[in-house]
This record gives sequence, C-alpha cells and structure tokens, in this order.
Amino acid sequence: MAKARILLVEDDPDVRPLLEHILITELYSATTADSVAVALSLLARQPFDLVVCDVNLPDGSGLRIADEATAAGVKALVATGHGLSLEPGDLAQYNYLLKPLPVSELVAAIERAPAEKIVRARSFDFWVDVQLASTRRISSTSASSPIGLRNTEPMASEVGTSCPVI
Repeated sequence: MAKARILLVEDDPDVRPLLEHILITELYSATTADSVAVALSLLARQPFDLVVCDVNLPDGSGLRIADEATAAGVKALVATGHGLSLEPGDLAQYNYLLKPLPVSELVAAIERAPAEKIVRARSFDFWVDVQLASTRRISSTSASSPIGLRNTEPMASEVGTSCPVI
C-alpha cells in the first residue's frame, strides 16, 4: 500500500518540522514548502494526494495554493491562526482548521479528507500501538521528542487538552 503524499506548506520554521514529524509518524509521505512560490512549483512538478497549508504566508495567501491544488484534483486542507481577522465566509469553501490545534484534530482532518488515496501504510497492529501511544499524556513522551514536543505542554493545558497542540 502506498503512502499518501502530502505537501505541507508552513512558513514558521519552528512549526514546520513539528508538523512534518507528526505526518511522518502517522506514516504519511511529507514534502515541505515555506512559501506560495515553492508550494506552487512543487505542485506543478510532483504528484500529491493532499495539500495542508497555512493561510498567511510571506509571499501571499495559502488559499491560492488550496485553489491551485483543488483545480489540479488534489484535496486541500488549510490552517490559520488568524481566523478571527478574516471576513466572515472567507474560509467557507475550504476544509480548514483554526490554530492552535491539537495534533489529534490535524490527523483526524487528514483522515477525513474525502479521497480514496489518503491512506496510511500500516498494519492494523501498528495502528493500534500508535493509537494507544497517542492517548498517553504529552509529558510522558516529550523527553524523547527530537523536535521539542515538551514546549507544547503549556499550550495543551491552556486549551484544555492532554494532546500536543501546534
């Protein structure tokens, strides 16, 4: 079974590797971009099953990437930390998430992406192990995280969840 190919577009240099790590841990194939220009170039050259992109990028709107992806037959999921500053209805035509978001919400949104190709390359036993591991408190796994999940603990408690929050 082939891994779903996800283009992750995030300009924050601290958040991008964290999201990439999460996608890889969930057994997706992740390619990253930090701008609209890089993302559009990758979309034109490589096949993807899903695009996950930030809305506010240094060289334009991630909504342009979502529109281009959709026009090319690629599903898109947008995320923004500026949802309250957008006009009502700006995100109505998109599958979107508001930041900060628990990792479980990101993974659930990717799993809900209405595309037959969005599948994980894993056996059922491994899936159960990952699900059990993800239900443990973040503090029990933060010390082993190579990219600093420990720093998400204050945010997780602030939004009332024991899941890592991005």
